[in-house]
Amino acid sequence: AAKDKRSGQMSLFHYFEYTTTTPAMSLPDIPEFPDKERLAMEKEVLGYYLSSHPLAAHERLLKSFCTHTASTARTLANRAEVWMGGVISSIKLAHTRNPKPGKPSKYANFDLEDLEGIVRSIAWPDIYEKFAHCIQPDAIVVIRGRIDKRGEEEINLIVDEVVPIQEADQKFTSGIHILFDEQKHPEGIISDIEEILRGYPGDREVKIAVRLTEGSTVHIHVNRQRVAIESELRQRLDDLLGEPSHRLIFNKPKLGESNGSHPYRKR
Repeated sequence: AAKDKRSGQMSLFHYFEYTTTTPAMSLPDIPEFPDKERLAMEKEVLGYYLSSHPLAAHERLLKSFCTHTASTARTLANRAEVWMGGVISSIKLAHTRNPKPGKPSKYANFDLEDLEGIVRSIAWPDIYEKFAHCIQPDAIVVIRGRIDKRGEEEINLIVDEVVPIQEADQKFTSGIHILFDEQKHPEGIISDIEEILRGYPGDREVKIAVRLTEGSTVHIHVNRQRVAIESELRQRLDDLLGEPSHRLIFNKPKLGESNGSHPYRKR
């Protein structure tokens, strides 16, 4: 249109042109979507997460719990055992051919996506039947499995166990390290800590790191008190001592060895 105007050329519809006015639009002022919902919509529309990643809040825990990531797993030998964490997506259910009488036949293929990539995963019928409640869209999980290598780059993860991220700290945590600062916390608060710990009896060890005014730190192992690591316990410690009030003592999962093939692998 600008070129025609400069050259003096008239449009075919020049004599029928008319002016319109666009009414001002008043858009409602609505709150931002919750993070989980916004990220799910970004993935649906764009095919990837834009503003953040569902695993961002769990990055430290996953590094503590997992032995490999999507990128490092590709360097492993066939049948190597791993613990990997991520968010589940693209679930497809199918049935094995010729299942044994009385045995489950439904299995699941899905993507396990971490911060470094995606690994296609397979939960064969016996495993899927046991962990179907965990294998759900957008679920964040930690998985024990074995690498099924199809080539130099292409791998599958044969699933043996699925742990929801909410249960991972209980499963892989051996204890809690409470942080006490002599400058910030009054001495009498120790009895309050003891009262909180008594409310959560369990089998996990308790340690206290006492930061002295002079700058050194004394580590105390509490022999007479063991606890269950629960989110409510951790929140009460934060409320009492301020954040950060503690650190979890993690045990990275140990890997076993197995040369046996999975009964459904070639079906």
